[in-house]
Order: sequence, then structure tokens, then C-alpha cells
Amino acid sequence: MKIKILIILVILIALGAGGFFVYKNILVSMVEKKGGKNSVENLPKESILAAELELPDGYKAEFLLQPNLLSPLLIIRTFDDQLLIAEHYGNRLLRIDPLNAQIDVLYNLPRGGWGGLLSDGADGVYLRIEDKLAHIDGNSVYTIYSNYSNYYMTPAALGPNGEIYGFTEHDVFVLQSKDGKPKTIATGFSNIYDLVRDKEGDLYVSDWDTGTVTRVKPDGTKHLLSSTLNQKDPIDLGFAPNGKLYINDGAGRFSQFDTDTGTLKRVSWFNFTEGVHPTDFAFLSNGKAYFVD
Repeated sequence: MKIKILIILVILIALGAGGFFVYKNILVSMVEKKGGKNSVENLPKESILAAELELPDGYKAEFLLQPNLLSPLLIIRTFDDQLLIAEHYGNRLLRIDPLNAQIDVLYNLPRGGWGGLLSDGADGVYLRIEDKLAHIDGNSVYTIYSNYSNYYMTPAALGPNGEIYGFTEHDVFVLQSKDGKPKTIATGFSNIYDLVRDKEGDLYVSDWDTGTVTRVKPDGTKHLLSSTLNQKDPIDLGFAPNGKLYINDGAGRFSQFDTDTGTLKRVSWFNFTEGVHPTDFAFLSNGKAYFVD
């Protein structure tokens, strides 16, 4: 299915206590000055919210639900298009059904002692808890996956045979099996923030300190693709269902990223203010994109 990111966008963000917004491409009349027929105070509430968020003409925004999210930081999708969200301050791992907005608490994470959020290809996740690589399944069962505590590897991408790709501050690793030892793939980064893997096996690594994205081949060969990114904010990466790579490197900076040339194609309507600053995003199989802030 061809992605329709410019036609339909569902966005999960937290403002204060947190909120779910759904943005739809439904025709909206031009907003007029106060007192006019189409002035803000006379518009439907869905259109008022769209105007407040500075969405372009033709979009409405409405609350799907407004839960007590405590600084949601990371978001991924499961194989059946459920959303898994890890909170920064709340330290909860949540499962949210985007169809009915039902929220389940899967696990209470240790305060300040976890990192990363990687789908296991089913309904659970891998993440780093304390100094170990852990797994939490869809039934909230916690197990230690790997005991290699000296690596502090943050899991980031899953290979076709269950291998786990991850990173530390400066290096990229792969863990072939739970009983194996992480193998170094590439080194020499300054401050890695995110890592994704394409279907061909290439890795794409974002470096917060240098504002760069680097492609890493399976043999460890590195190729710098872009060095013009925002260094003030994390550089988050994610693949859409059609194989296109997208990048979020700050408030109002969401782009399609050409993996051959490193060229950025800005998504023009993604122009949120500093008060609405997504930190992570995930695509469902139908091409809808969800963001957390």
C-alpha cells in the first residue's frame, strides 16, 4: 500500500498531562479575523485545535483520548499494529490500541535505569534495563535476554534471524543470539542517538553531537550521508511501510531522507512550535504515523 503520510496523519503527543490527537485531511474553511463567519470562535472545536497547532488548510485535529501520560519518550508498533510507549518520567511501558484508545500498563520500569525500545517482531519488546538486555512480552513477563553488562548496549533494530543490532555512545554492535557475545560492527561515532536497519541489511546511524547520518554496511564500511542536521535536538530515524526513511531532528523538522544521496525532503506542514516537540515516531502498517512528545 502506498503511504499516505501527506493525506492522513495520526499523531500522539503529550501536552502537559499528555494527549492523543487525530489529524485528518477534511476540508476546513479559511480562518477569518475575530467576529467573522469563519473566525476561530465560530469554528468547530476540531478546526480550532488545528488552527492552534498551525496545521495547514484542509486539516482538522481532535482529541482521541487524553490520558495521564508522563512525558512519553519512545514509541514502537507491534506486529498487530498496537502501540508500545515508554515514559520518561512515569517509567511505565504502555500498550495503546489506536482503534479504541485503550491503555494497558505492561510493566513498571526502574526509574532512570532503562534505555531503548525495540519490537521483538511479535507483541513484546527488548530494552536495556540497568546494565542488562531484557525482554518483556505481551503478557508483561520480564526476562533477562543477555548478561553482557559491560556493553550497556541499547537495542535498536532486529535482523531477519532474530539478531539484535544496538549501540553504545560511540560504537555499533550486533548480538547474534542470547548466549552469544556482542560483535562490534562499527566504531568512531561521537554520540549515537538512533539506529535503524533496512531490508538489505544496511544500518543507518544518527549522531547527535555531529548532526550526521551514516550508512553502515554489513561488513562495517561507513559512508557519511548527511552532515547538515540539527545538533540541538535528538536525530530520530524510522522507516515507513513503503521502505522510505524519515527523520525528525527537531521542532518542525520532519523529513523524508534519501538513503542514496542523503538529501532531505522536508514535510512542509510539519511546522510545530517549540511547545509541541515530538521526540519519537512510529508508522503503522497502513502508513499512519504516530509521534510522542
